[in-house]
Amino acid sequence: MMVTVGFDPVELDKAWLCDGPVLHIDRAPNTDEYWHAAAEAVGQLGDTLDTLAWRVPKPTPGWGEEAATKVCETLRAAIDGAPVWSPEGVRVRDLFETVRRVMPLETVVTCDVGAHKFATGQLWLTARPGTFHMSNGQSSMGYGLPTAMAASFVYPERPVVAFIGDGRLGMYLGELETIARYGLKLGIVVLMDEKLSLIRIGQERRGYPEYGVGFANPDLTYLGKAFGTRTVMAKTVTRVASALRTLPAHGPVLVGVSVGPGSHKV
Repeated sequence: MMVTVGFDPVELDKAWLCDGPVLHIDRAPNTDEYWHAAAEAVGQLGDTLDTLAWRVPKPTPGWGEEAATKVCETLRAAIDGAPVWSPEGVRVRDLFETVRRVMPLETVVTCDVGAHKFATGQLWLTARPGTFHMSNGQSSMGYGLPTAMAASFVYPERPVVAFIGDGRLGMYLGELETIARYGLKLGIVVLMDEKLSLIRIGQERRGYPEYGVGFANPDLTYLGKAFGTRTVMAKTVTRVASALRTLPAHGPVLVGVSVGPGSHKV
């Protein structure tokens, strides 16, 4: 049996085939057409889980902390095996581990929509509640940077980091002027592969040739200067770390990071 707790069906865009029955636990009944539950427990999540917990004699064999850890390790290994864009490129796992290591635990992190969201959701380790914000389901590009801006207004004393793709940056460049004008103390980490990688992955899965997904990035150094934003181009994680360590005392900072076009796959 699979147990879903607070599962939002918006995460699904096709029928979900699950081996075995599903127990739906949520504050609202399941009315989604894509998946069906064999049983439902509708009510306050905390009360429902407390009631069910003492009825469960022991964890289900084969799935526990050890199995969950193994799944995470498999995902990380898949990302480790992805190619980098150039010999000087940065592995996304190294990028997230470095940012996690150098930034305080209370750092607020946001993630935009695109292929990099796959890696961010699997690799970023959240240490405190309310410090990681990502738009899931049928989400659209453009979420990450405005959310980081809002977090910087709400928590001016805390560092804020936004992970975005280079395709997204090209669509919403005007926000850099707003960030600079208000002097927001946030870091914008741009994962640069010069492709609309989410579209490319969709083409690949359908057996189509890659078409219309490549582009040339502007020189971020001059771009940041034009908007009044400090810019750092990074081909190593050491360079990324030095750029972000100054937050929130000095900001904003635009950090362009070269990654491989296959590094977003999980």
